[in-house]
Amino acid sequence: MKLNARPEIKVSDKEINQFKNNSNFYYFEYSGEKTLVNTDKKYWTEIFEDGTSSKLLYTWLGKNKFELEFIESNNNTRKNFSKKGDKYFYEIINKESNYYWVIVEIPGQSEILKFKLFNEKLNFLH
Repeated sequence: MKLNARPEIKVSDKEINQFKNNSNFYYFEYSGEKTLVNTDKKYWTEIFEDGTSSKLLYTWLGKNKFELEFIESNNNTRKNFSKKGDKYFYEIINKESNYYWVIVEIPGQSEILKFKLFNEKLNFLH
């Protein structure tokens, strides 16, 4: 979903800590395909439905902000979209029941994209 303006940040410190303590997420591509995300303290790895993957450097920049720096991918769409060293800026803005609302800004592009990042473990916290 494209936004015209930055949304209000409503996520709490506790919700950010929950996010940082989890390492398995997923989101849905624009086409509807589910993409799995594995994180550790250093890398953000995306695994696509066709079995391909992307690896990015994962760095926290602030309380609710992190940066992903593209390293490599064997996914045709991703490797044609990004090159090594490209950086993407993410901000967690809110938490719903089993997902986080996240915005992403791509340097050189004026639009802000908003998407749902799900974590299956959150289902067990309610």
